[in-house]
Amino acid sequence: MGAVKPVGSEDPEELVADAVAIAANTLDSCESRGKPVLPSSLAYFALQTMKSGRRSGGGSGGDLEPWGSILGVRGRNRHAQV
Repeated sequence: MGAVKPVGSEDPEELVADAVAIAANTLDSCESRGKPVLPSSLAYFALQTMKSGRRSGGGSGGDLEPWGSILGVRGRNRHAQV
């Protein structure tokens, strides 16, 4: 279990659950496209995804309001001091 470094307060059980969720999502995606997949491939890619710091929850912030609009910054110069 030492291959994936926890981020913040993640515990080993949470990391395992995330890896299983990533593998299940990948399996679902492959099956819906009719592509064959090996269990070892699912495990490998889930582990690589976890090692890179990505988790099953995403965390892209796509459902959050962009920081520029939260801060009230408009136009092209978003990094200007408000």
